Formats: sequence, structure tokens, C-alpha cells
Amino acid sequence: ACALLAGQDAFGHVKSFDGSMLVSDLVSEFNSFHFKSDLSDEEQEYFDRSTWFAIAAVEEALMQASLLPSRLRYAAERIGVIVGTSHAGIQHIEKCFLHLRDKTRTPISKALLMAAACDHTASVISQRLGICGPKSTVSSACASSNMAVGIAMDWLTYDEADCVIVIGTDTISPAILAGFNALRAVSTKPSAPFSNPA
Repeated sequence: ACALLAGQDAFGHVKSFDGSMLVSDLVSEFNSFHFKSDLSDEEQEYFDRSTWFAIAAVEEALMQASLLPSRLRYAAERIGVIVGTSHAGIQHIEKCFLHLRDKTRTPISKALLMAAACDHTASVISQRLGICGPKSTVSSACASSNMAVGIAMDWLTYDEADCVIVIGTDTISPAILAGFNALRAVSTKPSAPFSNPA
């Protein structure tokens, strides 16, 4: 909030892959170190960045709400998880594609295939917290997170859950950024949604 009020942004050239061939590779990309520092090597390998972000956000939210994971387990069946995402798992889909393209003789691992699924993040969060209430993933482009909030409200209204953890997460990848470039939906300058039109 302080950065926004000061007119600062977090835009820069993509660092997680080479975007130099694109019209624009200007993105707001989080430093992955802050999100994976507490994950095991296996988790880092099989969780993509969108899941790293989700884990970090949920842990911070629970801490701010003074909700210890141990308390959640007492009402595990009444706590839901819903994730809004456009393309969670895309990094692992790309890994599978490259694996097949390069005709690698080693089989694609089960863990890699599971991580490529769009609902992987919701499953990871539920397992990490030990909860087993309603679980869902909404993938409807830019409206994904807003729809997730609405569905969570329905669960509460119709007594399907007493508490719902709502997550919005996405990540950048070569295929996603190339797609937005192909649509010409990118800019060589940082976005400024509240600026005066030129």
C-alpha cells in the first residue's frame, strides 16, 4: 500500500525465463526465494510458483487472523478451500510438453502430472492444513478470483461450510506471456490503471 501511494511499481523484465524475443516481457514478478524458502526440495520441484504464492499467502492470512493450523483441524470437515486461477500448473504442463517434444526416454513422473492439474493448488493447501471440507477451483480468466469469493459466500450462506479459505493465484510462464504478446495485450510501459487517459 505504501508503494502504491508513493507511485512505485514492481514492474520489470521477466527473470524466470528469456523473454527477449517478445514484443514486451514487462511483468510484475515476485522473487521466488521468499515463497519457497520454507519448502522442502521435493515441494519446490513439484509445486509451481502459483502454489508457492498460495502457501505463503495462506500462512500469512492465518497468522493475521490468529488461526493456528492445529485449531483448523478440530473443524476440518467444516472448512472449505477455493482457489481462483487462470493457469495454475502451466509451468508443469510446459515441462511435460518439453519432455515429450525432446522424446526423453524416462517416463513423466506421477508427481509432475499431478502438479500440472489446475486444481493442484487447492489440493496442496487442503492437505497442508489437514482440512477436508468443500474444495474447488475456479478458472475463468480474469474473473477467477472474484468468482471464487462469490462461491465461498454461497458455501457460507447455504451452510456448506463454517469457514472458507479463498485464494487467488497465478504465475507467469513462457506460454502465457507469449499468448498475451500474440494478442497484443501487452505494453512496453508499466500499466497505470488510474492514470488520466492520454
